[in-house]
Amino acid sequence: MKVLHIGKFYFPVPGGMEAVLQHLCEELSAHVDLHVLVANTRPRTVTEWINGVRVTRVARWGQIASAPLCPSLPHRVAEHRADIIHVHEPNPMATLAALAANPRARVIVSFHSEIVRQRVLRWVYRPLLMRLLQHADRIIVATPRHLDFPTLLPYREKCVVIPFGIDVARFHPDKAMRERAAAIRAEFGPRLILFVGRLVYYKGVEHLIEAMSGVSARLLIIGRGPRQRALRRRVRALGLEERIAFLGEVAHECLPAYYHACDL
Repeated sequence: MKVLHIGKFYFPVPGGMEAVLQHLCEELSAHVDLHVLVANTRPRTVTEWINGVRVTRVARWGQIASAPLCPSLPHRVAEHRADIIHVHEPNPMATLAALAANPRARVIVSFHSEIVRQRVLRWVYRPLLMRLLQHADRIIVATPRHLDFPTLLPYREKCVVIPFGIDVARFHPDKAMRERAAAIRAEFGPRLILFVGRLVYYKGVEHLIEAMSGVSARLLIIGRGPRQRALRRRVRALGLEERIAFLGEVAHECLPAYYHACDL
């Protein structure tokens, strides 16, 4: 069986959807003929194998809001002739490609979130998304609460809740990880709060920063994004420079030590 996953980006590009896609595909690749199509970070198409998963990064020629523009994506989807197309939403180019390229394939949609703030993009994108959801055989959400998304209400009978999986072995502390966690606590203090993710508006990091005014702990922020400068300005305005540390990107293999070091 040929299965095609269409996502926004793929490891090592950081992000929540990217991590979900990676973990799912690494488990699935041993059971089906699997291929992943995602956007590249530059205008060039490359295919590579990552932990046993075949990944094609399609040339990206820009983006609108946070949506990558990959004009060749529909062609790439069509040439694979997959039996199942699994689309990770929101992702306007993937939606268009899935609708236009292979109408005979069975379609699964993983619905990760609504488009919250980009009103113009949402106005253009919503008719395509609703058409894809109508065409979909199954719609996957991670929690029962996701079933209440307004976009999904007409399609509740297609929805199924499948929680995100985690590779717990990656977080099992060995001697080196325990030593690194101890070093992090020695550097930043004994009471630590950790945020890991892209610094974008819908993560709500502003609220976490403001809450630190009343918390006797230190906040470590791992990640980068378009809100980084504004968040740093907010930290300075609140006088919290000594209690909030921006660490930027941290290597994937080093992250578990930070989770072990932190209290929350």
